[in-house]
Amino acid sequence: MTSTTINLQLVRRIASWILKYNHLNGIMDIEIAELIDNCKSIIEQEPSFIRVKAPVIIFSDIHGNFVDLLEFFRLLVPDLLSLGDPKVKCTLPNLLFLGDYVDRGAQSLEVITFLVCLKTLFPKRITLLHGNHESADINKRCRNSFYNDVINKRNGNFDIWARFNKLFKHLSLCALVNGCVLCMKPKKVSDCYNDYDDINTVVNDLLWADPTNNLDPNNGVNSWFNDDRQTSIKYNDLYIREFMNRFPHIKGVVRGHEHVNSGYKLNADRTMCTLFTAPRYDRRTDSGCVMKISSDLKVSFIRLTPPDPPNSSALEDPPTPRIFSPRKRADS
Repeated sequence: MTSTTINLQLVRRIASWILKYNHLNGIMDIEIAELIDNCKSIIEQEPSFIRVKAPVIIFSDIHGNFVDLLEFFRLLVPDLLSLGDPKVKCTLPNLLFLGDYVDRGAQSLEVITFLVCLKTLFPKRITLLHGNHESADINKRCRNSFYNDVINKRNGNFDIWARFNKLFKHLSLCALVNGCVLCMKPKKVSDCYNDYDDINTVVNDLLWADPTNNLDPNNGVNSWFNDDRQTSIKYNDLYIREFMNRFPHIKGVVRGHEHVNSGYKLNADRTMCTLFTAPRYDRRTDSGCVMKISSDLKVSFIRLTPPDPPNSSALEDPPTPRIFSPRKRADS
């Protein structure tokens, strides 16, 4: 740990302000800067490949949707909103966030500031991964960009945006839950490494690859160039099978990065789940979803369904023991 002194009183004040007013207008730039520096001193000590213990709740794309993120917190982890008050008895599962906190939504600044507060208050319980939107070249030019959100809300203060992006550079790239569920945003497990310690060599693929159903796994082709994004690859179930054969202790993969109307979807082999947490992303009827993994690796999904909060309904799908369960490894 670095010698930075964490000002928890300031962190709680900022988080409490956001909870009460839904904005940061009463918080000074210098206070936000101190918060970012406090959190950076924590996450820069964490490895690129981080291990997380179940039980855990996994969140994926949030994209500036602060209202619905809070609704998930209120429904699933209400103790979190005590903000670590020492007077309040607090029991929390681990919370794992797969990235893409900013851009596109109306409250990117509020989302990332609140998550940074939580990471600072609960450093062992909160894990923040790096998504492709946690990059300055993306979040400056994206639709409803994080850059514009910060500039508009902080009276043109470029420094706040720049500080957040310096913090983003230290976020972990992927996580392993209980040694067997690999979580990243998105998922492309490259042929160019044979050990997780080499994860930094495949950053581009980790951030930009996409699965596809357009490649028949029976014809021997497992991936091709990602024309849609003009970078990285698209891959099919054969690619995933080959990876899992190389790493037989991996039982499943959780990825984000791709909008899903129902909030989540599984591949045909039920070894990979695409998760999307922000409801009403493209259409007002779209659901958002988080994944719960119990200590015995039972998986369930909690979907937040419109209309707008506080009238949203949270639906918990039954546990799905067939997901991420031991199976015979096959090449096809």
